[in-house]
Amino acid sequence: MTDPVSDVQLPGLQRLRRSMLGSEWVRAACGSGRLLVTARHGIMNDPLSSVQLIDVLRSGLQRLRRSVCGKAMLFRPLHFSFAATPRLRRQSRVNYFEPLRKSIAFPHIDGHSPKRNPKPHIGARSPKLIILAAAIFLTSCGGYPTGTVVFVTNERAGTISVIDAQKDTVIDTIQTGGRPRGIRLSADGARAYVAISAPFNDQQASGFDKIIVVDTTTGNIERSIDVGTDPEQLAVDRTENFLYVSNEDAGTATVVDLETGEAVAVLVTGIEPEGVAISPDDRWVYVMAETSSTVTVIDTSTHTVARTFLVGERPRDAAFSPDGRRAYISSELGHDLSVVEIPSHTVISLVPLGLNDTERPVGVVVSPDARTIYVANGRGDSVSVIDVETLQMYNTIPVGSRVWGIGLTGDGRKLYAANGLSNDISVIDTATGKVIKTIPAGDGPWGVAVRRSE
Repeated sequence: MTDPVSDVQLPGLQRLRRSMLGSEWVRAACGSGRLLVTARHGIMNDPLSSVQLIDVLRSGLQRLRRSVCGKAMLFRPLHFSFAATPRLRRQSRVNYFEPLRKSIAFPHIDGHSPKRNPKPHIGARSPKLIILAAAIFLTSCGGYPTGTVVFVTNERAGTISVIDAQKDTVIDTIQTGGRPRGIRLSADGARAYVAISAPFNDQQASGFDKIIVVDTTTGNIERSIDVGTDPEQLAVDRTENFLYVSNEDAGTATVVDLETGEAVAVLVTGIEPEGVAISPDDRWVYVMAETSSTVTVIDTSTHTVARTFLVGERPRDAAFSPDGRRAYISSELGHDLSVVEIPSHTVISLVPLGLNDTERPVGVVVSPDARTIYVANGRGDSVSVIDVETLQMYNTIPVGSRVWGIGLTGDGRKLYAANGLSNDISVIDTATGKVIKTIPAGDGPWGVAVRRSE
């Protein structure tokens, strides 16, 4: 039998990959907007059902989705073409994501008997049946959509869920390994910096502590940077010259020169530093230490500690106002939000966020128009909405279980909330204050970063 890979001429053929799957193999070739995949399964005296055959394709595609074209692919199925011999062919238009058996029936494959037994292919080993399947897909070899894309780290799964904000559906899952938590984007949105530590279920494991750099147009991991032990949160300056990382177990913050990948400073912070935020002008970095309830202020011009000040009990995260004149710091056990004046780094107000112990503020974001602050309330399963001018909380929006990281679209119209125990993402319409969709994610959604429209 002829091999469809060699028979089909694809324009702009770029790469041919092969993935061994035991007795199964899958090959793919990617060209200009078209992808050809073939799967072969050799078996002894055992008919292969169409569903099994699709499983072969599916497992192969899972392995190939990142290697073909060097980019993540968005599969939109066109059709499947199956053949056991030149005389045994059947084509059927099927949806790859729908039940397949009812859509496909093949002689000898689905238990039907042909009127005539076709002659075995020359060179085939009898009684070994070789089934060759070809699937042609339309694919986006250019990577993710150019519009708004949301990236959510899943700390227990060791993955990042990629969401198309136009459709609010998961379009890819990036395998990171370890325990991904903090995630920040470069100023141009082209790269995501992700903090990785030891796996959630084996936190004594070694060799995982790093920051990975992900291409936000393809999902490819471009780089890995050593940043000291147990990194949890991070910040990157607008020019991508320096990276600032909290090292929770060491009680330090590491400053890394991104050009060389080397640490240029390791600074002592409060006890168990977690949250890290950088001011819009790149002048100050705040590092929140949960056990000492302090904020360490790093002067980015000298990479030294400029000041340390107290805030509410167990600070988790901070967000700066767009003009850089204020910072808002959540206190998980203080159940409040500290309002900090800059450049004096002085707490000028406290905003109460809950009337009971379940409201535990964690993630914080400020709207692009600087009028609204949103605070994720952890095990309170809600997001608080605060008016910047009055510093009054005027709404509480119910979301999923143990909401942690939150992120806004560029126009401020939608907010994405990562729910760590219900394993989903709540999409909030900020105009109505209502959840408009819930998106399944990986195990343990944690951090949220929103790449705005290109």
